[in-house]
Amino acid sequence: MLYDDVLFPVLPDRPYVYANFAMTMNGSLDFSQEGSRATSFGSSYDRAVLHTLRAHADALAHGRKTMRTMWAMNDLVSPEFLERRERLGKGSVLHYLVFAS
Repeated sequence: MLYDDVLFPVLPDRPYVYANFAMTMNGSLDFSQEGSRATSFGSSYDRAVLHTLRAHADALAHGRKTMRTMWAMNDLVSPEFLERRERLGKGSVLHYLVFAS
């Protein structure tokens, strides 16, 4: 799996920031209809990469609509995800920031 063995640098005087972005072929993601969800966006491999990157993170940043509609936010409390973070020495708490949009 991509990023399974990645080692992110630990910088003594500042945080290390990385980003993971996704968009459709037409360049947008719009889940503006009530009840819309992003469950069908991306493959199972894409979702596995997303989970791997999140397991390494100390914090996540999301827009308000993404936070409300993304299936992946529920995965942050799954036993498998929490165990993976523990194995990486990250602890079970993953902070996240939500930006108004």
